[in-house]
Amino acid sequence: MKILFDYKIFYQQEYGGISNYFFNLGKHLLNLHIDIQFNCLMYRAKYLSNLPINNFRGYDVSFIPGKLNPLLEKINKRYFEKTCSKSNVSIIHETYYSKHTFGNVKKILTVYDMINELYPKNNSNSQEISNIKKESINRCDHIICISESCKNDLIKLFKIDASKITVTHLASDIRVENVILKNKKYKNFILYVGSRRGYKNFSSLVEVFSKSNYLKNNFKLAIYGGEKFGSKDINILKKFNFSKDNIWIVNSKKYSLKDMYSNVSLFVYPSLYEGFGLPLVEAMSCGCPTVCSDVGSLGEVGGEGLKYFDINDNSHMSYVIENILKSKEAQEQLIDYGYNRSKKFS
Repeated sequence: MKILFDYKIFYQQEYGGISNYFFNLGKHLLNLHIDIQFNCLMYRAKYLSNLPINNFRGYDVSFIPGKLNPLLEKINKRYFEKTCSKSNVSIIHETYYSKHTFGNVKKILTVYDMINELYPKNNSNSQEISNIKKESINRCDHIICISESCKNDLIKLFKIDASKITVTHLASDIRVENVILKNKKYKNFILYVGSRRGYKNFSSLVEVFSKSNYLKNNFKLAIYGGEKFGSKDINILKKFNFSKDNIWIVNSKKYSLKDMYSNVSLFVYPSLYEGFGLPLVEAMSCGCPTVCSDVGSLGEVGGEGLKYFDINDNSHMSYVIENILKSKEAQEQLIDYGYNRSKKFS
């Protein structure tokens, strides 16, 4: 059996959860001695350079501006079609949604969330993306969903037969063992990870922080990843009269994500919806006390021992955050629980 991963996601992002997902999937399939091939002649995804040369060959074009992506699409598509015609491929695992079909080979697609359908205002292209997604799903022979929550949303919104869907949870590839609370380097920081736009609900966390004297007097907010800090972020801070002096925009080239998770006092995940919520597993794997909203797949991932807040009630978010930070015992319990819970995601 030969499995071929197509090019679709790999020329679109240098770093990202989806390309990282496929890199790790491929790496573990290789450990099982399964014949796989990644096919993207012109790629941006840095993860691909870590694959064996027998399983991937291509050219890193991350220096090319994004406006030339349509050209990269055409080049990669032609190369992929040429490769398919010469290879004895059993399965194509499509890496993202598209209108393209590639012969009669069996096809698998991973669906990560239903954000564009549930929160169409989050993206001006939501309807177009949703239409292409549905076309891709209907074309494929089997679907992988990354959570039961995502599967249920897919069935409800797209009327997909449940027998066509398999759930495989994500896992973290970072871990820090034996974290000791008193030895943490950034005790006066609360961590926020990822995009700060739309459904990620960053503004609610800023509002909670700005209205809590306890948080403002004792902690600062560390921001890791996501978009370059800019005017939209400044506007959020101004809206809630929140000083930029209370924010640490973490340099990801200097500080690793696992270093941040393992050394801050708390990780807060205020998202309005998640198809999975990988940062929860990452944080728990690195000995970081974690609190999050009670929506989408987050309860499925966090389990009964995590601390949740009502996403529609900022006063409840503040209450949950403050209670954890005021109790060393509660933090220790969350660290122990997180280590055990994270082991369920392999």
